[in-house]
Amino acid sequence: NAVLHHLGFGRVPPDDHAPIIAWLTERALEHDKPTLLFQMICERLKQQQMIRPAVTTVERWVVTARMQAHHASLSRLQPLLTPERMTLLDSLLVSESDQGPTPLYRLRQHADSNTPTALLHTLDKFTTLESWEVGTWDMSALNPNRQKLLARLGRKYTMQALRRMGPERRYPILLSFLKQTLIELTDESIDIF
Repeated sequence: NAVLHHLGFGRVPPDDHAPIIAWLTERALEHDKPTLLFQMICERLKQQQMIRPAVTTVERWVVTARMQAHHASLSRLQPLLTPERMTLLDSLLVSESDQGPTPLYRLRQHADSNTPTALLHTLDKFTTLESWEVGTWDMSALNPNRQKLLARLGRKYTMQALRRMGPERRYPILLSFLKQTLIELTDESIDIF
């Protein structure tokens, strides 16, 4: 302790991790990568001249911050989640026939040629998103990095994985995916044209 005092370093109070987790949660709302968050908190502790606790403690902080970021994303987007919109989002994950593709699967498909048919399919998807008023959704409560990350997850996860997710993850992912898809479809239709 005398050495720590001489060097001006302190220990993280064992019963007061809330400020650290709050700071880390704000970072997690921008960057979801665990290794990056781990690095960021270690750097912050160093700047504040605090001794880094055990790796397992820091990992626990990162996990907690990422979970809190999911819940924060949901609460920040809550104004968009009307009962009708939640029904719409859930319907994206259900195929109309037993073996047919889901609406989300169709929205994920990019045009693979510059033909009139491809342009019509792209414009059809665009019109569908416009009919859902996706363009008017105010997503500014979420950091743009977070929106892009969630949209990428919406493109990457399987339908089963999305269905199994809790609403705190599923709804922000689907909202972000649809918003980003509207932007991409605009670019895609111009490229095809």
